[in-house]
Amino acid sequence: MGTSTNSQFEIHTLEWFSKNQPAAKLSAYEILWVKRGTGILQVNLQESEIRDQTIYCLRPGQLRKLNTMGRMEGYYLSLSADFLYLAETTLSFSLLSDQNQPLQIAIDEETQNEVEEILIKMRKEFVNYFSFRLEILQGLFKIFLLYTSRKFPYTITFTKDAELLRRFMQLLHEHFITKKMVTDYADALNVTPSYLNQVVKKISGYTASYHIQQYLVTEAKKQAIYSNRSMKEIAYALGFNDMAHFSKFFKNNSGVNFTNFKKGIPLMIQH
Repeated sequence: MGTSTNSQFEIHTLEWFSKNQPAAKLSAYEILWVKRGTGILQVNLQESEIRDQTIYCLRPGQLRKLNTMGRMEGYYLSLSADFLYLAETTLSFSLLSDQNQPLQIAIDEETQNEVEEILIKMRKEFVNYFSFRLEILQGLFKIFLLYTSRKFPYTITFTKDAELLRRFMQLLHEHFITKKMVTDYADALNVTPSYLNQVVKKISGYTASYHIQQYLVTEAKKQAIYSNRSMKEIAYALGFNDMAHFSKFFKNNSGVNFTNFKKGIPLMIQH
């Protein structure tokens, strides 16, 4: 089913990445941690020279190509927006956002050891199918972001547009049950719905309406997995008074109907 870990999150060595990932228009977020290596990272036709001990963050919609010169050491991560929601970190969209250039975060020696230890644990969880695999990967990724955020230049990140995205995501977190339309958030932020959609998509790779839909679907999935509530109870808790409307909404935005999703939960938890 569409909720498998591999469709939400992957982690590989950079050596694997350089051999197996051709140039592409990204449909997911990507993070490259270059421990050692030489090459050129091309994003939207703009080139950046690869540097040692540097993390590169890319977002959906960008065109990415990596030209390596010799052996690369480090890790490659690919993660979906759904994975970011489930990880429950507000840092995600500010750290993984930039229009044309990859976001670059230089890592010092002390932080390098911490980051590498976390990535090694992520890799171990990813290649083995232990219990609570997805939950552990989400927790480790959240810790990874917290460590890297210490080195991030927030004064550069929070431009006017990035600040609008941050405020939108905060409002979404607080009011997703009662506010389900882009116009609700645009009014609260004193901007037009089209402008809000434009800015949010430019920075995060997805429109404001997509984030609203995914936030609701992800919350429904969490309640389905971690509670004994019925579909009717979950729908009501999320502000849906019409069961048929909720059922259609869930299927349209998750790719699977609610009943089939519930049937797959025991396998998800085991893996």
